[in-house]
Amino acid sequence: MLTRAGSALLHCALALLVLGLTLGNYYLVLAAALPLFVWLGALGVPEPGPVAVERSLSPGRLHVGELLRVEVRVRARRGLGLLEVQCPVPEVFELVDGSNLHLLRKGLGALDASFAFTVRCTKRGSWDLEPVRVESVHGLGVRAPVRLTAGEAARFEVLPRLMGIGRIRAPPGHARLLFPEADHARTGVRTNEFLEIREYAWGDPVTSINWKATARQRSTEHFAAPPLVNEYEREGKKSVWLFVDAAPYMEVGSTAENVFERAVEAAGSVAKFYLDRGYRVGCYVYNGQDQLVHPDTGGRQFLRIRQVLTDLTPGQPGQGLRAAVERCRGFLIQGRPLVIVVTRLGADQAALTDGIRRLRVLTGGLRRRLPVIVLSPHARHAPSGTDYQVDALLRPLNRPHALQVRGMGAALIEWDPHRVNLATALLRGVR
Repeated sequence: MLTRAGSALLHCALALLVLGLTLGNYYLVLAAALPLFVWLGALGVPEPGPVAVERSLSPGRLHVGELLRVEVRVRARRGLGLLEVQCPVPEVFELVDGSNLHLLRKGLGALDASFAFTVRCTKRGSWDLEPVRVESVHGLGVRAPVRLTAGEAARFEVLPRLMGIGRIRAPPGHARLLFPEADHARTGVRTNEFLEIREYAWGDPVTSINWKATARQRSTEHFAAPPLVNEYEREGKKSVWLFVDAAPYMEVGSTAENVFERAVEAAGSVAKFYLDRGYRVGCYVYNGQDQLVHPDTGGRQFLRIRQVLTDLTPGQPGQGLRAAVERCRGFLIQGRPLVIVVTRLGADQAALTDGIRRLRVLTGGLRRRLPVIVLSPHARHAPSGTDYQVDALLRPLNRPHALQVRGMGAALIEWDPHRVNLATALLRGVR
């Protein structure tokens, strides 16, 4: 197809030719020959092609915030003109070095050019790099550019960012630590290591009764006092259960920087922290996502949880925390785990408090302090500048909700990733 310049040149030559033949003016005929020969000569010179494109990505596993380097090599053997080469990248990624759009000049010789650029992976998930888009522009501009795609689509995965959490110790003089690195499992095989003497509970085997301690107690106290049993350490450590809220109200903030992304990072970091220390960790995603990861230990369990968090997208709210607790009721009753709820404080306060009440029945009983932690990440609407004003406006609104959660016996950790790291926030939250 001809361009406007090519059509104008052809029309000019034809007009002069027709006018010269009509008037019998040979000078006009000779004048028409010049643009006609230029037009025919231009048609004989093709646009650059065939175009071969090779694209390579920097190897290695990528996490949120890390850099992806893309190298592109372009070859063209024939033709004359320009090549506009564009390598598409996801819109949410940040271009930090180089350019993904280049204009290459194809001369008389063969073209062999390469360029590279670097982008920052700002959001987790599975992403596709579309084939490279190439536009071949004719050297004299008489024919329309030829648009084509070269190369194959490349798929890569960006994993959630994991923040290192060191060993968290309880400061002296403060309450019981909610991150018990020495706690043992409620269920498991009993060892020979003596733990304590306690009162008999329904279901204890008769062989565990300490008859001497029971006789001494009944000789000094009421004869109807319950017998005493020996309690021994059990193999394994305490279980940890994660509830991750995936409702749309979690996406407060920008496309790449929002509460939901921070919640995914926090959940993955906490899971790795406990799994590295031998805990059994289970996970359930609620509110639009019915994804359950059965409790287990080891590196494979972390890979399962990480895969769920990597592919996680917000769904439609409606399930609520209470329904999620009922869905995992069997695991909660059997293991009496430390429960960590990752959600946005104040977004659906009624559902959150209703779920905590149900957790009290299943895990806490009548204890004043529940083995429940509510982790609420903050996110800014803008990366800098006036972003702190947003947090200043939300903090007074969330204060009554925070008091309500703490009043129910659960620990609340409000994490501002722009001010403190996750380990510091967890340490402050357990005091």
